[in-house]
Amino acid sequence: MADHLSRLMGLRVAAAKSLLPSATGALADGVRAAYQAEMIRLGFESDPEAARDYISATIERDLLLAFRGYSDWLAAHIWRDALARNVALPTRLELPRLTRERIDALSMQVDAAPEMFEWLGSHFSTARADLPGIGLVNRGALDVDRNALRDWASCFDWT
Repeated sequence: MADHLSRLMGLRVAAAKSLLPSATGALADGVRAAYQAEMIRLGFESDPEAARDYISATIERDLLLAFRGYSDWLAAHIWRDALARNVALPTRLELPRLTRERIDALSMQVDAAPEMFEWLGSHFSTARADLPGIGLVNRGALDVDRNALRDWASCFDWT
């Protein structure tokens, strides 16, 4: 069980890191503005090299945390929905929309910026991406990997 979760986390880190260039392109200006505002508030002069490092590290950290939080939430959502309705796990479904309340809850739960969850939701609605332990996202639809989802659920004695 622990081996499976460890392997799954490694796959999720790799999948999240594959999104890093897109996330950086979409979010760097906002993180830069927040960094500069904080430097001004603290009375420090902004150092361009430090700013680049801060922006890069902040986006990578938030992406890794948000990807993990979103993946676990989505897997649990799919699993609980199937159990609640007493139906088989779906093979394909539309990704559930992230509401403001859900974004705020996930953001607090994993300590990642809400903007990262907003970006993930937007990105998954238009792109293809692997969600290890769940399936493959294809422009807002999810091709569920039932075996991977069952393996994930078995780690928590949900099967």
